[in-house]
Amino acid sequence: MKLTALLIMAACLQVSANSSYSQNISLHLKNASLKQVFKEIQKQTNLNVIIEDAAVLNENNITINVQNIPVAKALEQCFANLPYTFTVVDNTTIVVKYQNKEESKSGTTNNQTAVNEVITITGRVVNDNGLPIAHAAVLNVTSKQGVNTDNDGKFSIKATPGDIIKVIFVGYKEYEYKVTKESGNKPLTIKIEPSLNNSKDIIVTGYQQIRKSEMTGASSKVKSEDLVINGTNTIEQILQGKLPGVEIVNNSGEVGTKQTVRVRGTSTLYGNQSPVWVVDGIIQEDPLPFNVSTLTLFGANPSNSDLLKNYVGNAIAWLSPYDIDEVTVLKDAAATAIYGVKAANGVIVITTKRGKAGRTPTINYNSSYSVQQKLSYDRLNLMNSKQRVDVSREIWERGLVSITANMDDIGFSGLLKQYLNKTISYDAFNSGVKQLETNNTNWFDLLYQTPFSQSQNISFSGGGTSGTYYASFGYNSQLGQAKGNGQTAYRASLNMTANPTPKLSLASSLSVSNSATTGFYNVNPYTYATQTSRVIPAYNTDGSLAYYKNSSYNYNILNELANSGNQNNLTSLNGTFNAKYRLPAGFQIESILGVNFSYTHAQAYASEYTNQIAQIRLYEVGVYGPNDPQYKQSRLPRGGILTQQDIRNTNYTWRNSLSYARVFNKKHIVSGMGGMELRSNTYNGNLSTVYGYLPDVGQSFTTPPVTVLDAAGNTIANTLYSINSVPASLTQRLSNYVSYFLTGS
Repeated sequence: MKLTALLIMAACLQVSANSSYSQNISLHLKNASLKQVFKEIQKQTNLNVIIEDAAVLNENNITINVQNIPVAKALEQCFANLPYTFTVVDNTTIVVKYQNKEESKSGTTNNQTAVNEVITITGRVVNDNGLPIAHAAVLNVTSKQGVNTDNDGKFSIKATPGDIIKVIFVGYKEYEYKVTKESGNKPLTIKIEPSLNNSKDIIVTGYQQIRKSEMTGASSKVKSEDLVINGTNTIEQILQGKLPGVEIVNNSGEVGTKQTVRVRGTSTLYGNQSPVWVVDGIIQEDPLPFNVSTLTLFGANPSNSDLLKNYVGNAIAWLSPYDIDEVTVLKDAAATAIYGVKAANGVIVITTKRGKAGRTPTINYNSSYSVQQKLSYDRLNLMNSKQRVDVSREIWERGLVSITANMDDIGFSGLLKQYLNKTISYDAFNSGVKQLETNNTNWFDLLYQTPFSQSQNISFSGGGTSGTYYASFGYNSQLGQAKGNGQTAYRASLNMTANPTPKLSLASSLSVSNSATTGFYNVNPYTYATQTSRVIPAYNTDGSLAYYKNSSYNYNILNELANSGNQNNLTSLNGTFNAKYRLPAGFQIESILGVNFSYTHAQAYASEYTNQIAQIRLYEVGVYGPNDPQYKQSRLPRGGILTQQDIRNTNYTWRNSLSYARVFNKKHIVSGMGGMELRSNTYNGNLSTVYGYLPDVGQSFTTPPVTVLDAAGNTIANTLYSINSVPASLTQRLSNYVSYFLTGS
């Protein structure tokens, strides 16, 4: 028997503990239709209605005036002169059926047959991975009844054999099931599949999502599951070798230093050749501004500001690799049509993770620990002490060096020079050479360590039809192989989406990060360990540091490392808000607002005990006092050097667009998008290099003299104040952009 059903309300409502059928109602209707009667009953009770013939709704001329009587009594009055009967199933549903009154008197059991045909179907809705989908819509297409799955994906719905049950959930294919008499015997397990299995064909440009076949220009992308994250990687490192046309170069083995990223190679024009980084549609800015003056310094040593910048990181230093969902690179000049001339170096678009609709609350925890092997001489083709002494002896014996003035003052050459100048005896020379052959100083053992690093990341995600959420917190601690180098970072993020109405979609995200990096200042442990002779001792026999002359002043790299350093701290706050609203006729309006803030504090210092300060002071520390001529002639008689940079970067992007997409005759696709974007980027800060720094005296300063004495005893200006022309500088840079864009296909 085929039934036509009507659900007076939009969805099935739960029935209270008291039976709705036993409730009392009041009806005051005149010349009304049965449809109006059922609506009034629905207002006062939670009963649902199943009707065999839709024509019953048109039955009118029903007049009833009752006050506070049971539902059954009221219905009996309504059906008194009509060829229909009713019954109630499970005290929740009224079944209305056509029946001849004479058949009813003769005892025909058609009513009981109709009642028996109504069965309760229970089941569970899961995704393709077997995980339950909460808040999925389960509809009886025939009866127009509907329920939602609970947090475990379970549901229960009334149906009769032959009814069609449909399961609908956003982002998944619709599922249909035909009810049979056996459907109520055991619970069903309904598995629904994602509707977008072709996500590899969708390209995210930062402004829109389009099919790869419709895109102009070259691109490639990689999903998060294809990236190897071991906890010690930067985002640049995990992309290495994953995106064709993208070159990642590690400029240093130190932890925390930025990598060079190039798309389609290096340009022959000097300038900022880094690609544009875009995260969730928002262009990211470097925490430190690009220094235009470096355009004329190609190949020169980096300035103090550039040295600090290497430890701060690039525009995505705040982003956790664990929060990446996919990465798309726009590789050719077509990207400039979207992002302007700055996209000539390529665009790398990152999409972050969000909660999955229909997924029960999920917790993911990633923990990574790593230990790297300490560098050693075992695999390096470098000479030991005896080999180095033999080479020096051969150089002298073959006459390659015959003038003592051209000989070094250290090692074998230094001893030989003293012997030839008769300042030491042959026995002293011979014993000194034997000592050099056995020194065999292990610089790698002194300067390097076995680094232990760890990474902890925990995320929470889930969601239903009304919205999704994703939150994560991460901690990362890395030790560099060189002693004194390391980084500690904390990152937290929260992404939320909401669908208040079927046409309106809202999304927001917030990320906070803080990282601290320690490094070196004008000292390179690797260069020193690989290029310094092992005959040079690090310590004297009494355990004190052993010094040798470098640029005429005492030098020991352990002393340099202990009295110099580089410390950097970066704090970032990033937020985005996105709103989409579907208009009629295939139009959609979208507005996205992104706000980013970062604060960078970086400093590098060298105390008065270092060799580099001795070269400015022109004598060893503590040798002369204020009354000595050498003290009065020194540009920096006390203290060292401190370089500090504080930069605050604030930028926002506000983009509004109107898009259109329509399919005609199931084969003609017309789409287009137009809009306007406002973007502002502000840098405020200062860079200063201050002399006279005393880190071991409460981090205080002593002011270098304004005037000094020359060799003839004349008073002259201290040239220390004119080094690099400007010892201190302010950064106040504001860039505003107004963009209009239009695309169509």
